[in-house]
Amino acid sequence: MYYIGKNYIKKGKNNNNNKVKNIIWKSDQLRPIRDSQTLEAIAENTKPVITPDVDLRKYQEALLESYGNVKLDSLDTSGCAYNELKLWNIFIPQNVQEVHDLMPEGIDELPKDDDRKLQESGELDQEIDQKELQRAKEVYYQQPIQSILDVIKNSQGYRYLVVLGNPGSGKSTLLQYLALEWARTDLTTESSLRIPLLIDLPTYIRNRDSGQCQNFLEFCHQSSGA
Repeated sequence: MYYIGKNYIKKGKNNNNNKVKNIIWKSDQLRPIRDSQTLEAIAENTKPVITPDVDLRKYQEALLESYGNVKLDSLDTSGCAYNELKLWNIFIPQNVQEVHDLMPEGIDELPKDDDRKLQESGELDQEIDQKELQRAKEVYYQQPIQSILDVIKNSQGYRYLVVLGNPGSGKSTLLQYLALEWARTDLTTESSLRIPLLIDLPTYIRNRDSGQCQNFLEFCHQSSGA
């Protein structure tokens, strides 16, 4: 029976290190050492970044404080009580259509420079079949127009739901509205509801660049994620 101390494996010179690892890898008798070290490495690399001490009530309060009031910074609100204007009172659900394969409008309206860059990077076929594009457009325009809230309500069987839209079409406002709907629920009676994780990308990028966080989990746990 062979026994090789872990200290030697970790602290030995690189050449000896490799030889020892090769011996352990090829030997059935030494397999328990190899498996043990593998499990230790997995455990070390998968330690939780955050601790499960999330206070859902405080999270609700943070969402209400951050997104509850409609942001009218660009307007002259002097003399008016616009601070009482709540997002959930004025939100109008957008109408959407389902896209099965691609967004024909988006491809058809790509700026020439973007089209060229996508082709060079291999993210877009060199040539788009105009007949195929026209067929995709027709399929898209034939899809029924639905309220986005109805789509979300009926999509519980899906793991993911992607909402696409032009800048200013209200995608961020929709996410804020959905988060606020949860934030206004009574946790004692609606404990089974899914918890929304709302990540504001500009805020996340600023906090990451300033060293407040390294990833999304740290952003939500350590910084002002809400």
